[in-house]
Amino acid sequence: MSLSPALDSDAAIDRIGRSVNRLSVAECAGYESARAEAEGGLREGLDGLLAATGRIVAQAGQLWEGMRSGAPEATGKAACRAGCGWCCHQRVGALLPEVFWIARRIGDEGRRDEALARLSGSKGGKACPFLEEGGCTIYALRPLKCRGLYVRDAAWCMRTYAGIVAPTAAPPLAGVLLPEPKDLFDGALKGLALTLIRKGRDCPGVEFAPTLRLVLDGRLTAEAWWRGRIQLPEALRLDWFPAPR
Repeated sequence: MSLSPALDSDAAIDRIGRSVNRLSVAECAGYESARAEAEGGLREGLDGLLAATGRIVAQAGQLWEGMRSGAPEATGKAACRAGCGWCCHQRVGALLPEVFWIARRIGDEGRRDEALARLSGSKGGKACPFLEEGGCTIYALRPLKCRGLYVRDAAWCMRTYAGIVAPTAAPPLAGVLLPEPKDLFDGALKGLALTLIRKGRDCPGVEFAPTLRLVLDGRLTAEAWWRGRIQLPEALRLDWFPAPR
């Protein structure tokens, strides 16, 4: 689920941002929508930024629904359906502020203990701890990377993620993946992350499940991150974006 190698220069950050315009209209739409929300949220402090993160997720979903209903012949038909869940058999990545927003929503819904039980009971395998009978138990709160994964052939996912064949022996992912939703949700993710990084705030990609566990049990807090005092285990960081200079 990687977006780009870790880089450490302003020029590299600008290159990632400019690449949105070269890739697709969908990614540009997701990027610009997220950037505007993130800039507004930052002006309102931590609570404002987390609220903006929720709006970024919702708006990206609305953009995709509009794209899919407005031009179904252009986006293609996805084989994804409720109860499938093969794509949930891999490591899931998310932005750190996404994890804080998801944790806050889980707490607001009174599901903290349930979520912690799932995360604590996970043996760290490929299956997401929130996967149950082929469905996601936090579907409305799932990360942006999960939202962008639509495929044309469910059998490809079954063969690949169930380990029936090695990914290198499977048909090329480009042939089964719908590019528009991936571009759009990746664009939203970049819009949020790069806006924060340009303002000097660390916005790493992280491994979702173990990071969420740290947040829910209080070992990792949004307040400490906002003050720049967060101690994030390096093993949980993904190489998506550069740290701010």
